[in-house]
Amino acid sequence: MNSRNKQIVLIALSVLLVVLFLFMPEQPLETTNSIKANANSQEITEPSEAVHTSIKDRVEKAIRAVQSEDPMSGIQDLLSIVRQDSTQLDAQYYLGLFSIQTGQFEKAVNRFEKVITFVGLKKYPDARYQLSVCLEKLGKTEAAIEQLELYLTEIDPRETGNQEKVKKEIIRLRN
Repeated sequence: MNSRNKQIVLIALSVLLVVLFLFMPEQPLETTNSIKANANSQEITEPSEAVHTSIKDRVEKAIRAVQSEDPMSGIQDLLSIVRQDSTQLDAQYYLGLFSIQTGQFEKAVNRFEKVITFVGLKKYPDARYQLSVCLEKLGKTEAAIEQLELYLTEIDPRETGNQEKVKKEIIRLRN
């Protein structure tokens, strides 16, 4: 076999491997089959509620783990949850907070933007404020001011102390 034919065979094998990887299932076959078997054998009246409760429990357990002696296992659990469902606001929000604590501001920005995008402001009204903090740390002062100005419009008007704090923060960033 000459070198030209060897190259063609190697390219063909490479393409075949790439195609196989693309169509490979994300879970092992045993896991997929056991999930299907459990789903068929169990009757769940409201599957979305059962899944939501399960994820909520997992998030709470992971947050407790982060705050205990084994923070990395909690972080790994939260990351696993958002890999399964990137719209899981609780996990995204807490991963954002933990990213701030470890100085990973770009990651925190991504987390808080997701929380805001998925209407998480109702549950986490300070997500926009946290986003502004991260943007400031990244040297994006104008973007931080924009977020604070938006946050100011979203604050409950009865929270005058919070409004004053945000106004002072905007003034500080402008100077």
